[in-house]
Amino acid sequence: MIKVATKSIVSESDLELAFGSLERDSKVLSLGWLEAIEVRRDKGGLPSNVLLDDILVYSDAWKQVKENGYVPLWAKELEVYPKKNGVFEDGKDVEDPYRDKEGRTWRLPRKYIPSVARERKRVGLFVVPAPNLEITKREVVIIPEQVTVIYPFFQNRTGGGKVDMGTRVPLAVPYTGLRADHIRFGTRSKEAGVKPIFRYLTEDYTYRRCVDTYDHDVLPHLAPVFIPPRNARHR
Repeated sequence: MIKVATKSIVSESDLELAFGSLERDSKVLSLGWLEAIEVRRDKGGLPSNVLLDDILVYSDAWKQVKENGYVPLWAKELEVYPKKNGVFEDGKDVEDPYRDKEGRTWRLPRKYIPSVARERKRVGLFVVPAPNLEITKREVVIIPEQVTVIYPFFQNRTGGGKVDMGTRVPLAVPYTGLRADHIRFGTRSKEAGVKPIFRYLTEDYTYRRCVDTYDHDVLPHLAPVFIPPRNARHR
């Protein structure tokens, strides 16, 4: 058992939930989020972003996995946000303009957007999905089990700020003077997004603090252009 700074405990079962069979099956590295959900459905499901954060930021448990080097790790949650400097329009679903590799549109129905988040700038949503999503050949409809409003939500393609400890995503709050473990970085699309969260298994402490949401199907070998800059600043 490994104690972390948040006073929680990382167990062997936590590690298995977080990392699955990375070392035993290289195919796991190339799975999209929906595929990863199916692979993990009978094995505890995908890990929460909080659990991944505990392991990657607040412990050395990640060192037990030899397969690293910017390996994407899917979290079970998604971030949903309007286009840059936009708002969730009252009466409208949130549709991601970028389709996944199967050509499907990802959508969050309007009824799941909390009223406090509508018509309000600098807002995003942290969504815990229900076990069964509505998936057809044309679209992926996200049915939430829980929705948390994130404010202020950063607007730039890459950004960094004070961590929201309840969700472990970055807030658009300047991090000057904060301890490193109180800072998170992230990426987002400039358009509206309905995006799963993924983290990086890597030796680099900066990137282990990145909470990214720009794709539905992360490539098995991430190109440098997709990786946020080391010295990303809140703007």
